[in-house]
Order: sequence, then C-alpha cells, then structure tokens
Amino acid sequence: MLSAVQMTESQLEKANILDVLMRIYLTLGRAFMAQKKYCDSEQALAKADKISQQRSQMSCVSSKESTNWQIKIATLLGRLNANEKKFAISSSYLETAIDLTIKHRGNDSIGLIPIYQDLGHVEQAKGKHANHDRAIEMFLQAHSIASANYSEGSVELAETACVLANAYSNVGQMDADTSAESYLLEALTTYQSEYGPNHEKTLTVNDEMARLAVRMERQEEAIAILRRSLSAKTEVFGPFCDQVANTHKMIGSIHLSQSQLTKALKAFRKCYSIESTSYGAHHRRTRESLRTIDLLMANPAIANSMTKSRTEEISSRPRFNTIIR
Repeated sequence: MLSAVQMTESQLEKANILDVLMRIYLTLGRAFMAQKKYCDSEQALAKADKISQQRSQMSCVSSKESTNWQIKIATLLGRLNANEKKFAISSSYLETAIDLTIKHRGNDSIGLIPIYQDLGHVEQAKGKHANHDRAIEMFLQAHSIASANYSEGSVELAETACVLANAYSNVGQMDADTSAESYLLEALTTYQSEYGPNHEKTLTVNDEMARLAVRMERQEEAIAILRRSLSAKTEVFGPFCDQVANTHKMIGSIHLSQSQLTKALKAFRKCYSIESTSYGAHHRRTRESLRTIDLLMANPAIANSMTKSRTEEISSRPRFNTIIR
C-alpha cells in the first residue's frame, strides 16, 4: 500500500491511501492494547501518528480533520502509557489531547469527557502516590461538561456521576463519602427511571450504595439495601450467579463485623450453596466460603445450636486417596 502512495500523482488519492493505512494501524494499536501486547501497540500507534503528520501537510486534508486524528492518537497513546504505568508520559499525551480539543471544539465539548476521565484514572492508578484531589478535579470537569450538554436525569449524566462518586469513595474521609453518596443517589434515581429496578446498572449502583453505607457505619441500612436487591439479581442474572452469591457473602461479612454470628453463618451458608452448585465443592471460592463456615462452627455458641449440612460435612472431609501407606 505504501508503494501505491508513491506511484500515484493525485494528492487526493495519496491522502485516501494514507487514511486507510492510518486507520489500519490505529485498529492494530487498539487490538494489541486489548491483548496487553503493549510493545506491538506502541509501534502500531507510532506508525499511525507518523502517517497522520504526513497527511496533515497535504493541502487536500483540512486542519479540522488533522486535529481530530491528532486528538484520537494522543488519547490512545495516553491510555497505552497508563497501562504500562508510565504515568507522566500518559498524562502528557492526555493533556495534549485536552488542549487540542479545547482549542478546536471549545471548553464544553463532549469529546473532553472521556479524556478528563482517563486523566483522573491515571492519577488514581498511582496507588499510594495518587493525588485524589487532582483525580476528583478531573472527574468534576467531566461531570460539569456532561451537565452542560445533557439534560438533567439523562443516562450520560448518571454515568459521569457514578465515576465521580467512585473517586470520592477512594478518598476515605467522611466529607468525601457524603459527596459520593450524593452522586450515587443521582445516578440511582436516573437508572431506576430509565431502566427500572431490575437492571444491571441499577443493581451495580445499589451495591455501591451498600458498600458506602458500611463505610459510613450504617450497617443495618447496608443489609437492607442488599436484601432488597436479591430478588432482582436472581431475576436478572439467575439463582446460581456470582452476583447473588457475593450479596449473601457481603451480608454475612456485615453480620460478622457486628458479632452476629448466627446470622453471619446463615448468609455464608447461602453463599456456599450457590458456589458449590456453580463451581463445585473443590473450587477456590467454594473452599474459602467453607473455611469461613468452619471457623464460625468452631465457636461453641454456634456449634451447640447448629450442625453442618450433609454437603458441608462431605466437603470438609479430605479427598479420597487409594494409596495405602
């Protein structure tokens, strides 16, 4: 295809051929990134960037088109470097994409939303070195732009609210948790209105509300939220799904933190029943749940009032070995 570029004399044909080449390398870059082949992705995106710069010098290619490709490539390079934990380089590419977008599309362009969010995620990915205030600032920018472009109660606004709530939750302070709760409620109201209570997005926000309630020491409220969601999760995902098992496990964990051992045991047993049916008795998840049940049953107060089920008893036995020693 490169030889075709050299052979043709038409500027328009050259631009079209280069456009196809650039799209191919961009697609390869995305595919390699999804496969975590970061070196191959970097090479493909570098070639796409080089072709983009070559096209931008051609008279038949508008500055608007060139800028659009520069923004896309800079954003992809930012995400690639973030995956490689090259946070400074990633931030540089993403800030370039933001500057180009603001310059050519304005401060309230919806194209800024994912880039600001990417920049916020880069900051969060720094772990103990993360600047949570800066991350929140990026997510607030994205939510503000969404508010300027979408009507109140829209799904798009709810999605940016969810991301912002997650950022506040990571701070681990009471004021931040209060802000997180506010944005989660905003998203939950929209999802319930648009999708109904038995939708994956509604249920996901419900779980986040429950986790937040636990952090804010409102355990009874968290348990109530989780219990209300069980029938919906069973309907949406099925009775033997991870979502239902994890909900019982979370309820059990909350009871355990309150020293309500009998209630905790009942919840963990329900979790174990689902996991043993879905994964089998010897799966890692099933064994972990069984270990928790065994620890609870070791408590004399529990052991005197409750006995192991037949399935738990069999699973607790060592595997049969035909070798006689």
